[in-house]
Amino acid sequence: KLIRRALMSLAPNKYFEITLILVKKFDENVGNYLRAILLEMLAVGLMSTIVLSIVGVPYAIVIGAIAGLTNIIPYIGPWLGGIIAALVILISGMPPIMILWMGIPMFLVQQLDNYVVYPAIVGKTIKMHPLLVLITVLAGSYFAGVVGMLISVPLVYMIYSLLSALQKNLKAFRII
Repeated sequence: KLIRRALMSLAPNKYFEITLILVKKFDENVGNYLRAILLEMLAVGLMSTIVLSIVGVPYAIVIGAIAGLTNIIPYIGPWLGGIIAALVILISGMPPIMILWMGIPMFLVQQLDNYVVYPAIVGKTIKMHPLLVLITVLAGSYFAGVVGMLISVPLVYMIYSLLSALQKNLKAFRII
């Protein structure tokens, strides 16, 4: 609320309504993106749970949930679920070869997530074409590494959405 009030106090009276519309659009965009990330985390957790259950890893539901939750961290997150599953395999006395049998499907889950699930879920939720989402993540990775991967999609989504709303409302209020 404090930030919203500060933004609104900066806007001249002539642009008060447009500023209010843009602030509302910003809030809506953040909510949409967070919902998309939550859905993606749930999808990865469910896929991980299924493959871990098929392989026979104990506590597959717990490990799958951890894999889904940590999936939000690029590079490191997806491996945390696999590392925990490997530790559970070793501690439970299962043959060490089970780590390989667990690792292959977990790797496939991550590939499916990176190239199909993330672009599809995030793209549909924020109304951005899945190919554009994938290209945005790759460009973010190229230009800014891990941080670029994290912020590229919400940044592109936010800029596009706000500029579209601004153009529409500037025309509606006959400013341009």
